[in-house]
Amino acid sequence: MAAVDALLAHTEFREAFRPGPGRPHLEGMAQAFIEDAAPTNIGPPDVLMERWQRATEMAETFYVDPQMRDVVTAAAGSLPTEELLAEDLPSSHGFVLIPGGVGQVDTFGRLIVINAVLWMTSGGQVNMLMLTDKYDPNDYYNNEQGVTIPASLPRFMPSALLAASIGKPLPKKQTFASALPTNIHAEQREEPDGSVRLHILRQDGSQAHEDDVPDLDFGFHPDPVTRWLVAMWRLMQQSIVTVDHEEPTRQVRRQLQRRNQEARKVSVIALRRKTYPGAGVRDVEWTHRWIRRGHWRQQPYKENDDWVKRAIWIHPTICGPVDKPLLVRDRVYSLKQ
Repeated sequence: MAAVDALLAHTEFREAFRPGPGRPHLEGMAQAFIEDAAPTNIGPPDVLMERWQRATEMAETFYVDPQMRDVVTAAAGSLPTEELLAEDLPSSHGFVLIPGGVGQVDTFGRLIVINAVLWMTSGGQVNMLMLTDKYDPNDYYNNEQGVTIPASLPRFMPSALLAASIGKPLPKKQTFASALPTNIHAEQREEPDGSVRLHILRQDGSQAHEDDVPDLDFGFHPDPVTRWLVAMWRLMQQSIVTVDHEEPTRQVRRQLQRRNQEARKVSVIALRRKTYPGAGVRDVEWTHRWIRRGHWRQQPYKENDDWVKRAIWIHPTICGPVDKPLLVRDRVYSLKQ
């Protein structure tokens, strides 16, 4: 998937707000969110639709490189629960396309895939509209037997509407703590004793190992996709990441002109290629290589003449001689409900 797909995806979502067959579907989701939020007042559907449409028009376009997506997934699993800061945000409004999506297990053991996120800031609050691509084959609802996805349904449909306040920790709800990598899925199975277990599996159906997924725990945690998004914002400010800008090609510009849409640039978030100096002579003769897990470290830095600390991500590395086999621990995940 090329970065320009983020621009086209952003354009498709903007067009869904125009009068036509797709708009009633968005209005229906707005109504559902309002009913779910009761008694919290988030306004009538037409006001909510207007906010989404205005935010979509104002949003900058971002694209996450697939390798960077996996780094963010690993980092988000252990993101410290500290306050969300205004400087975390790369822009006040943004639309980010996530190739392959971010997997999230709901309370029924179903895999929900978030393929894009629209965020908007207002009055010290960041609202995040999670979007699912109707063509993603991994999403539970896309694969639900007997359900036909209408052709009139916009490609990107709201899946959840979440909010976080600047200057406060991320709000918590009953959920699994971490998002799932794209090569992992969840499946409920009834055990011989009658209990139901949620199994975390690889693509070939085998049990996922410890190094396949972040630590998973069901309880009261910040929404895992929100954590993923905050981790992405913070990693964008670190030296392990590059944020480049791509301009649409002439062909894409013509497509957008025919659709009366502006040809905007796309910010591409990618993992910087790191280089390491040669290793010195060591007395230890290692028999294997191993994975050193990524982790967050509280890094002191100076701000307004005062020393403060911010979490920075130390990404995973493979340690040991390059000519030795990689040893992966064989712990598996099976979550009982």
